[in-house]
Amino acid sequence: MADRDQAWRDAVQYVAIDMCTIFKSAIRRVQPQATLVVDHFHLVQLANQTLTEVRRQVTVTHRGRRGRKGNREWELRNRPTRSAARMRGSTSTLSSTSCPTCPG
Repeated sequence: MADRDQAWRDAVQYVAIDMCTIFKSAIRRVQPQATLVVDHFHLVQLANQTLTEVRRQVTVTHRGRRGRKGNREWELRNRPTRSAARMRGSTSTLSSTSCPTCPG
């Protein structure tokens, strides 16, 4: 950023970062006018980690132990992170016409 001229730096409106406070403070120091946005990957990663932690806590509370094969919540544990192709393959009732956002 220091290599760029002041006009270029003043024109920056948005800066995409991961959720690290070090990046936030560095951008705030050199680009105080810029709006910070979190990149998609790290936002989804945090949501998946949070969902996994909640699932684990609920399983322990409900069953008094960790999940095991054969428990429905254990079987569904990776569903949010499966690829779209694998998820579409498991739902044969959906067609490309009933799901406008699904390719194919």
